[in-house]
Amino acid sequence: MGEYLGVLLVLVFLFFTSKHFIPLYLVTLLMTLLVSQGLKRFVFEHENRPSYTYQHLEKIEGLEHHKHNSFPSGHTSTAFAIFTILAIACPQKGVPFLAAILAVLVGISRVYLGQHYLSDVVTGAIIGLFISVWVVYFYALYGQKKNG
Repeated sequence: MGEYLGVLLVLVFLFFTSKHFIPLYLVTLLMTLLVSQGLKRFVFEHENRPSYTYQHLEKIEGLEHHKHNSFPSGHTSTAFAIFTILAIACPQKGVPFLAAILAVLVGISRVYLGQHYLSDVVTGAIIGLFISVWVVYFYALYGQKKNG
C-alpha cells in the first residue's frame, strides 16, 4: 500500500469522490518522493538496513532484503502522505480511521519484514504527514487569498 497499488487505489478513489483533491495528491506524492528519496540517497546514504546488521533474519520467499539506504522509509512516507490526503479529502464514514490504520500497518510491515528500523518508519511517517498537511494548508491559504 506504500507503493504503486496504494497510490493508484487512492487516486481512483479520489477521482470518484473528490476530484479537486487530485492536484494536491499529485503534488504531495512528488514532494514526498523528493524529500524521502533525497534524504535516503544523498544525506543518509550510508545507513544500513536491518538485513545488513542482522544477517540471520528469517528469509521470506519472494522478498528481497535490501542492505543499504534505510533512512527514512520511503514506503511509510508515501503511505502516510497518500492516506493523510485521503482522510482530509473524505472526512466522512470512517475514511480517516481506515486511512490511519492502513498507514500504520504499512509502517509496521516495514519493521516486521526486516526492511527498516523503527526510527526509519517513524521518520517516514512524520515526513508523509508533514508534507501532506503542509500542501493542503498552503493550498487552502492560497485559495483564500485568490478568492478573497
